[in-house]
Amino acid sequence: MKYLSILSLFILLFVSCGNDDDLRGGFIPIECMNGQLVNGNCVCDEGYEGSICQTESIPAKMIVSKIVVREFPLADTSGVTWDLDSGPDLFVEIFFGTELIYTHPSNYEDAEAGNTYDFIIENSLVNFENVNEVYTVNLFDFDEGMEAPSDWMKGSNFIPYRPGDGFPTKVTIDAGIGFVFDIFYEYQFN
Repeated sequence: MKYLSILSLFILLFVSCGNDDDLRGGFIPIECMNGQLVNGNCVCDEGYEGSICQTESIPAKMIVSKIVVREFPLADTSGVTWDLDSGPDLFVEIFFGTELIYTHPSNYEDAEAGNTYDFIIENSLVNFENVNEVYTVNLFDFDEGMEAPSDWMKGSNFIPYRPGDGFPTKVTIDAGIGFVFDIFYEYQFN
C-alpha cells in the first residue's frame, strides 16, 4: 500500500507538470537569444551560434567601407602648424603590422578643425582578415612637390573585432591628443 501511494504521488506530479500552462506539449519553451525559434529549434542570426544562439561567431573578415576623421591635431608636437598659411591636406593610410595595406587615393585640402572628413573606401579594397590582430590607421598632411615627405600627424593601433560587442557597423577610435575617427564595417562569416 505504501508503494502504491508513492506511485500515485509520482503519477500526480507527472500529469500536473505536463498540463502546466507555461509548457507547450510537455516541453520547456526555448528562447533564442540571437535568432528565431523554428520547429522547436533556434535558427541563429548571422554571426551567432550555439543551441540558443548565445555565442558570437568570430568573423572571417571585416570589410572597411569608410573612415571618418572627426578630430585631428592642429599642430605637431612642437606647436608648429602643418601648413604655413592653411589647414593640413588630410589623407589616411592603413597598416597591418608593418605592412601598408591601403593608402587613400585622394586628400582633403586645407582641412579645418570642427569639420568631419569622409574617406570612402570603394570596391571592398580594405579587408581585415585577421580580425583579432592589431591594425593601424595613420593620418597625414599631404605635401606635394616639396622636398619633405608628407607629414605624419597621428596614428592609432586597434583590434577590429571586439568579442561581446555584437557586430556594430561603426566603431569610434579615440587615439588621444585630438585624433578621433570612425571606422565603418561590414562583416563576413564563413
